[in-house]
Amino acid sequence: MASAEFMLTYLEGNNTMEDLIYGFKILVIGMSVVYIALIAVALMLVLFGYIDQWLNQRAALKLAEIGPESSHSDEIPPEILAAIFAAVTVAIGPNVHLKRVQLHRGRQQSDAWQTQGRTSIMTSHALQQKSPR
Repeated sequence: MASAEFMLTYLEGNNTMEDLIYGFKILVIGMSVVYIALIAVALMLVLFGYIDQWLNQRAALKLAEIGPESSHSDEIPPEILAAIFAAVTVAIGPNVHLKRVQLHRGRQQSDAWQTQGRTSIMTSHALQQKSPR
């Protein structure tokens, strides 16, 4: 009953239109702040994209300046392949077949996700230690 009396006295004050206008003002201000923040975040993301593109172009120009005299062959020498195969055979066992060996030169910022993925895959394999014979 008390809430009904409160509503009656509230409505009798003729402040309903003023309250609606005040609520609408608060709504407009709140939504404006949210949209301005979203636009600022979108602009920052675009700016970061341009900065990343600029840094990649700069790195490509530096690599082009170095020239072909420092480029290496992508072929892995057979001695290195034999050493890799021997190490894998010792670590895992004699029933190992190497299907592919790839050479990765240097680290780039862009392959941080690839490196993390490789690391998580390698650590997920539970290798059993061989007992000495």
